Amino acid sequence: MLALIVADRAALFWRLTHMLNDPDVGVRVAVVTSLSEQKAPDAIDALKKAPRDRIPEVSFAAAKALYHLDDPAGKEALLRARAHVL
Repeated sequence: MLALIVADRAALFWRLTHMLNDPDVGVRVAVVTSLSEQKAPDAIDALKKAPRDRIPEVSFAAAKALYHLDDPAGKEALLRARAHVL
């Protein structure tokens, strides 16, 4: 049973990381939210790619998620976003 749970988690994670490239902005924001709830190192690694998204809503959601997960990349991304606004 444990192997099935681990396999399902791996399949879900694989799908989520590939959905970070979905053309729909809402999907990408939802994926960022889902990954941030994982609180796992591999999810954090995937989230580190999202702040480079060309759509501000996605990059900001990823930066905010990383910040709340206490990852230094989140603070850096939020500061970069702030500098672009000012």
